[in-house]
Amino acid sequence: RDILSDQFLEGFGGPQLEENWKEIINRRNRINLVATLPEGVIGFIGFQDTPNFQKEGEIIGIYVHPDFWRRGAGKALMNAALGRMKELGIESVYLWTMSDNIVSRNFYEREGFLCTETTRISERQGESFEEIKYTKRIKEAEQGGAANAHPRHASCLSLRSGTSRATGGRG
Repeated sequence: RDILSDQFLEGFGGPQLEENWKEIINRRNRINLVATLPEGVIGFIGFQDTPNFQKEGEIIGIYVHPDFWRRGAGKALMNAALGRMKELGIESVYLWTMSDNIVSRNFYEREGFLCTETTRISERQGESFEEIKYTKRIKEAEQGGAANAHPRHASCLSLRSGTSRATGGRG
């Protein structure tokens, strides 16, 4: 919320949602992991190897319901995905996140992802937004977040922090 319009977010519901998920789950090179509790699914992460087959993976998306933030579900999902990628021979991973999503950017930086300062403009359902790229070496993943911090780590986040809204959950 507060990054994309309510109209945009409402477009993810309804009958189209189930069809979208069926298509995502059935993609050939995509792996989806979910975090569950007895109440049901509380989060997911999706990743894939990249088409260039250069031992590089991409995290397509991670989401944890806000009621479960700061309880370890996101970290568990990320660790599971990085472990699975390592098993597949993937040596590095990248992801794109909305530049204005400070919650997700803080999470990635705590998990040891490095901000590249590379940005792109993406468009979905007629709305444009800026995304920023983060990277991480998989073999470094075992050592954890802050140990992998990049000297420009803080300055990358501050590029947008003056105008950003702390909302999110979407990676």
